[in-house]
Amino acid sequence: MSPHVTQRILACTAASALLLTGVAFALWGAAAAVGALAAGLVASANWAATLVLSKRLVAGMFTRRGFGIALMFKSASLLLLCWILVAQIGVDFHGFTLGIGSLVLGVLGGWAMTPPARAVAEEG
Repeated sequence: MSPHVTQRILACTAASALLLTGVAFALWGAAAAVGALAAGLVASANWAATLVLSKRLVAGMFTRRGFGIALMFKSASLLLLCWILVAQIGVDFHGFTLGIGSLVLGVLGGWAMTPPARAVAEEG
């Protein structure tokens, strides 16, 4: 995956988080908006962590096995963080559920907004 795509995915994830925060506020109020914003931050941090791990793999800092273990740790940490926010801290579930969708929207939007590789090469 090219750096252009990954950076646009991160930007789209953050933008989607803001959009979904507004939607949560309009649908359910301020508590849901806080939940959506928290989830959007989690989604953006999740994508950023994936980028860091991938860059380290490409740089030879991980073996394939080490990369897999790091991704499993990242995923387990994500699940734990979501559980803590919703079950322990009491972040609004509906808002959080809506906001975590910013990761999906970010991936789809990042791909859709990135020109084909040939067009990027011609720009550079």
